[in-house]
Amino acid sequence: MRPVGRQINEALADGIHNANFGLVFNKWLEIEDRGNNKFKTKIHNDRQPLVKQYGHCAPRNGLAMEVLRKRHVQQSNCCEAMKKAGYTVLVFEAALVSPFISGLGMTHPTETGMVLDWDSGLPYVPAPSQKGVLRLAYVLDTIRHDPDQAKEENGEHVWYEDDEFRTLFGYTADRDRDDGLVGRIVVLDAHPLEVPALAEDILNPHYPDYYGKKTRNGQQVGPTEDQNPIPVKFLVMRPGIRFVFRVLLRYPLAGDPVKDTEKLVGLVRDAMHTSLEEEGLGAKTALGYGRFRILGEKEPVEVKGWVAKAREKQEQIKYPWRPFVQYAKAIDDWRGIKEFLLDEKVGAWLQHPEVIASFTSAFGRCADTIQDWGQLKQRILNDETIKAWQANQEVAKAIKTVAERVRRKNYKKWTADRDQAVAEWLAPSGIEWKVLDSGTSEAPGDADTASSPLLEKIRAYSDWGAFKSDPVEIAGLDRTCSLALCKKLREWKCNNKKAKNDKQKTWKALQERLRQV
Repeated sequence: MRPVGRQINEALADGIHNANFGLVFNKWLEIEDRGNNKFKTKIHNDRQPLVKQYGHCAPRNGLAMEVLRKRHVQQSNCCEAMKKAGYTVLVFEAALVSPFISGLGMTHPTETGMVLDWDSGLPYVPAPSQKGVLRLAYVLDTIRHDPDQAKEENGEHVWYEDDEFRTLFGYTADRDRDDGLVGRIVVLDAHPLEVPALAEDILNPHYPDYYGKKTRNGQQVGPTEDQNPIPVKFLVMRPGIRFVFRVLLRYPLAGDPVKDTEKLVGLVRDAMHTSLEEEGLGAKTALGYGRFRILGEKEPVEVKGWVAKAREKQEQIKYPWRPFVQYAKAIDDWRGIKEFLLDEKVGAWLQHPEVIASFTSAFGRCADTIQDWGQLKQRILNDETIKAWQANQEVAKAIKTVAERVRRKNYKKWTADRDQAVAEWLAPSGIEWKVLDSGTSEAPGDADTASSPLLEKIRAYSDWGAFKSDPVEIAGLDRTCSLALCKKLREWKCNNKKAKNDKQKTWKALQERLRQV
């Protein structure tokens, strides 16, 4: 049975394989009644059922990995925020190279506990554990490089805190110091990059009577070879898993004994290498447990990807219209225009300024591909979907530009009915469309503009001689002036193959200018 209510026990019977392993390990272990109100866990000295249960819970439960990803994203974002606040950030990616034990001495029904993250139910390395080993590693590094720092007093080696140590780890007020100061170093919990695998390990004390301080014939039993070993089994994390260790260094304060941040960063980096690769973390480090190998000193690629996806998701929540902005920007043909306007998901955001701006820009790009009246009429003027945008100024401007280009290109075939159709389409937007006089001989769209002094000069030329005596600079003419001059040159037969060289040269120069404008 489990020491929980009946309803919870019934629920666990069906769902325990998908449960948080931390709850299974700490609260939902099955126990058996041995009489006289004595209870004992069914797995008291066997961890394989727990290893099997963990195999059901953690790897198959996507929630555990999701929580783990969120934890890394939160810590990475925290580091970025603190960096902007003036902190220095150190990140270490390290692989576990020997079994890892944590929480072996914690109170637990099986008498050997394990530290598990409350939210994910996965093993991790708590920040206080890291910081304690980091302090030790710093002391060892200091004595290794400066043996004089260690002194012998009363038969013991004593190390006196130096200024760098007190700056990093802080100090409290005492008889020599009136005020204490918080240390500059901040350590975050270290989590694995993926769901780690657990295994069963064994501790085999050969002298249980001696360790238990039992007596025999009134005397305490010693470590004799006639005692029966009682194997103690416990859970360990298998080697091979990668962890991320993050350490922050606060900006200097006025009371800091050492303010050289670069120097302190170097000391912390050395201490991290010593603590992870030499001293080890967790329990039984003297036997080689808890050793790591540092792989790099930056955020792992996986974490960067998780952070990017999390930010993208936040962007979608904060700016739900942004995907449709990108959708509109990717449109490159009229089919895309129609699909965009008919998409039900887009419809709710078609009034948003950013979406409208992106769509009208795409509309303008597609409108530039229209080459003749048939395309203009079919794709725009007679299309009911496009008509819904008649009142939009940007769309109307794009259509007017297209219509002017088509009319200019095919002005000999242009009719008043076409002008009327364009004018009616543009009317809801308030944009005017000037209908040409039926007798005009100039290309529409350009001759409609107000007269300029240069245009008046061209129209005033009476013959070729007048032009030669006071010519205009052809390279600087706009389209309206170029067309006006073209009309004059035709009257002077400059386009005739038998015309003089100067006339032919002027005609060719004007044709080149017309192609440009």
